[in-house]
Amino acid sequence: MGTRGKALLAALLFVGAVISSYFAAEAYANHVLKEKFDRRLSKLPFSTAYKSFHYNLIKNDIEIKGLTFKKGELYLTVGELYIDLPYTLRKKEFPPYFSVRATEVEIPSYAPFLGELLKFTGYRKPYITVDFSSSYAFKEGGLEVFLTAVARGLGGLKTKVELGEIDRELARKIFEGRVPVRVIEKRGTLKELFLTYKDYGLFKMFLNFISSQEGENPEKVREELKRTVYQAMKERKEVAKRLALPLLEFIDNPNCLKLTVKPQPPLKISQLIKWASEKPDIEESLRMLNLQLKNCH
Repeated sequence: MGTRGKALLAALLFVGAVISSYFAAEAYANHVLKEKFDRRLSKLPFSTAYKSFHYNLIKNDIEIKGLTFKKGELYLTVGELYIDLPYTLRKKEFPPYFSVRATEVEIPSYAPFLGELLKFTGYRKPYITVDFSSSYAFKEGGLEVFLTAVARGLGGLKTKVELGEIDRELARKIFEGRVPVRVIEKRGTLKELFLTYKDYGLFKMFLNFISSQEGENPEKVREELKRTVYQAMKERKEVAKRLALPLLEFIDNPNCLKLTVKPQPPLKISQLIKWASEKPDIEESLRMLNLQLKNCH
């Protein structure tokens, strides 16, 4: 074998060794993480099972398929759970960001609270299917939290909350138990909150259900609902200014609503908690929170 042949063989052997080492390391990490996950599941107060667990060493993420939780007649199934693990976790540091995504989440329509809500829409299927995602990230001395949930054929909610004066170092101390959680109330501030609702059929179901219950045409029910909203808000100028028109437009064309809370200056969380416990005047509250409702697409 010539020099070139030997060099090629050496290169192939090296690549093979690297690939083998990678899969060996990934298999070992997968085994360790799976054992930890199984121990956590065994401590839960309900039965659990899943079909597969896979850890990707390069992406540093976990994918779990066919996850099921069950207690009595109640159950919850997750088609696929995806967890993006920050690389700082390998150093056992508090992660600067974190995200999780769950798809094909099946929830029985008779579940507590959900069953009461769906009762007013005439929903008849035995379960709803939800796609869910959540994440957080520390940014410029504050914390941003995101949450999205979409119920197929019904509607979707997307939320973003930005808190000030809560940095990664404070979160680490709270996580380690060195600082009590109530410090967030004293130190943290609400900078802004966005909540968007996208309708995928829930409002139409509601109109049709009320129509069938009252023996009325859906359009007549729609007009009655608009009159009710108008009468409830017309004598409250601040409420009418910030909420009425978008609500009336949504009733006419149920597509999307976006709620924005952006107090100026940002409000202390302790102040918000105290304010909420005192049953404040609604118009004063709208001004303090700088709350706005808008239609979106």
